[in-house]
Order: sequence, then C-alpha cells, then structure tokens
Amino acid sequence: MRIEWLLVLVLAIGPVLAWLVAVLFLQGADLSAFDRPPGERFGVGRAPSAELGKVLASLREMRERLDRVSWRERIPALRQVFVY
Repeated sequence: MRIEWLLVLVLAIGPVLAWLVAVLFLQGADLSAFDRPPGERFGVGRAPSAELGKVLASLREMRERLDRVSWRERIPALRQVFVY
C-alpha cells in the first residue's frame, strides 16, 4: 500500500518540481527583440550589379542545357557546365 502512495506522490509532485526548476534556474537571455523582422534590409533604388547578371546568365544557360537533355544525361551535362 505504501508503494502505491509513493508512486502517486512522485507522479503528482514530479512534474511540478520539474516545472519549478525550469522556471527558476533555466532562464535564458531575453530574445523578444528577434520576434519580428527588422524591416527592409536591402536597397530599393539600386540597379542589379554586373555580378548578379553573370550569375543569372550562368543559371539560364544551365537550365537551357538541362531542358535539351534527358533525365539520364542531366548529371553528365551538369558536370560539363561545372568543370573544376
């Protein structure tokens, strides 16, 4: 009979103690400043750079090559594009 009461006591008090330890001792830094996005980060009026144009042209070329080949030939075609 005592074992059952001990089990009930542990099951009733255990979660409360775990919650109490978490609330009292596991407090971290306040990160509420990161709850919302900071707003606009990128310039609105600037034109895209030349590097971006090169990257987009490279991706366009890769897509056109992949559209012309079958699924089986796609990996070798990509290896031709990205020669190391």
